Amino acid sequence: MLLCLMADTGGREELVARAYGAGKPGLNLENLRSLSIPLPPLAEQHRIVSRVDELMALCDRLEAALSTADTTRARLLEALLHEALAPESMAQEAA
Repeated sequence: MLLCLMADTGGREELVARAYGAGKPGLNLENLRSLSIPLPPLAEQHRIVSRVDELMALCDRLEAALSTADTTRARLLEALLHEALAPESMAQEAA
């Protein structure tokens, strides 16, 4: 929302017009409360929320896949280290 307000095509003009003070312009709470904040139509808001939900689900799946890969990598490393550090016991087990 702040990015939209600060954009040249957003509400920046309104923020500049409401700012007061010469050296270090500022806004008070009443100035901020009275800002008009444009919102997309309700259908567009629903579309955005739906898309964000899809992306969050994708992130969850990717996180789970990374976790599984980390577990597999740790197990493979453990097996490799076990084999490298105890070759005699592996030869005896094979016989």
